[in-house]
Amino acid sequence: MKKNEPSEIIRLLEEHRQAVARTLDEQCADVQGIAKRAADGNASSKNAATVGQFVEPISVLALDAIRQP
Repeated sequence: MKKNEPSEIIRLLEEHRQAVARTLDEQCADVQGIAKRAADGNASSKNAATVGQFVEPISVLALDAIRQP
């Protein structure tokens, strides 16, 4: 298969979409942990509560990436 064949390009785009979705999912988990530590009062940063507010927007981005056709 040649590099520039449409099927190869589509395959590469799908792999990229899946990688983006996985990365966003991992980021969401990290941010949820930060939010939990902020809520429990044992966060290591004074900005933890602010960072915790990004859980929902990141999860929405991850779902959008997963749902892309």
